[in-house]
Amino acid sequence: MRHLEDEDREYILFLLSLEEDEFKMMLSSMTDHEAMVVLNNIQLAREELFDDMMEREGMKAAELVISKIKNL
Repeated sequence: MRHLEDEDREYILFLLSLEEDEFKMMLSSMTDHEAMVVLNNIQLAREELFDDMMEREGMKAAELVISKIKNL
């Protein structure tokens, strides 16, 4: 499931590509509401990456643990 619009995702990727001081400067130039939207979008992008990883790799580690527990 995609949470972000392509434009929002590109903007978040741009912000995350900045150096730490540049990122802080960008956040400082925003209103509190704008900064909260950006931080929320970063969280949504993180969730998208996790979802993509889970789709690609599955839950191999969890399946291994469940298998070991069942075999006890």
